[in-house]
Amino acid sequence: FTAALDAFEQALRIRREIGDLVGVSISLNNLGTVAQDQKDDERALQLFLEAFEIAKETGDKGRIALVLTNLGETYNRLGDPAKAIHYLTQAEVITDELGDKTGLGEAVRGLGKAYLAQREYTKARECPERAVALFRAVQSKVQLGVALRSLGEVMAAGSAGGDELLTARAHLLQSIWIFEEIGNDVELARQHFSQAMKLYKDGDFDAALVQFERAYAEKPNFKVLYNIAQCYFELHQYVEARDTLARYLKEGAGQLDAERQTKVESDVADLQRRIAHLTLTVNVTGATVYVEGKKIGVTPRSAAVDAREGQPTISVETSDRGSKQRVVR
Repeated sequence: FTAALDAFEQALRIRREIGDLVGVSISLNNLGTVAQDQKDDERALQLFLEAFEIAKETGDKGRIALVLTNLGETYNRLGDPAKAIHYLTQAEVITDELGDKTGLGEAVRGLGKAYLAQREYTKARECPERAVALFRAVQSKVQLGVALRSLGEVMAAGSAGGDELLTARAHLLQSIWIFEEIGNDVELARQHFSQAMKLYKDGDFDAALVQFERAYAEKPNFKVLYNIAQCYFELHQYVEARDTLARYLKEGAGQLDAERQTKVESDVADLQRRIAHLTLTVNVTGATVYVEGKKIGVTPRSAAVDAREGQPTISVETSDRGSKQRVVR
């Protein structure tokens, strides 16, 4: 996710500069998701909290519900079920109003985890039961498998034995069978890819990039690299788009027909024309150099730096002199 992280940080900076509140909220939420994937829950929490405040300003209920669910999940991971319940109950109400069964399922599943942590077994059981029904309705096997596992764990934790314990084991076994049947990595990759395609069609390119990256991480397939490159192109991250297409050609070697090979090589050449090659001269040794917010190395440097067309921003930072920034015109 390193390249995606760099792209999101650049997108966030640009959106802040132009005052795009919706875009800022999206970028912050996506950065929070990446932080979660990297197990940095404290960082994720700060990003989600900021995204939530901005989402409230925009009034976008779908976006608000998504960030609320992410906040609840983060507080669950941080061991604070009371705060998780505070945010997840709000997400539950909004997703229910919107008729978003998938979002509602995720919210109530998270509530089940929080109630279990508080040993409120009746509520903890009711929540994954609802989640199971919702995920059956939308036919999401992965989420259904996770919800069944949650339900089994809750029932086992609150069981006094007997038939209830047998039912708990049955739910856990059903969850295992689902994942064995579908192949967890394949189904997860398919789910992420499907979400990415929808986001891409909706013009939410940085969120689509996250999902394409996740799909590739779950089940590497060179074809997904082309979709990732398209997202970078739409985000005007031409260096990343070029490099990703080069990976596509390398990993797909021998599997592309001549017409497709020529088309992608032409795309790479077009991207190359959109990229500037900068030679940097810095009169301080040991300074850290950033191009468009992305760290590219420490001085002295002799190699040229690739940057997108336009007016890229160069920053040089030292421990004793602070940071200096210049826009290349």
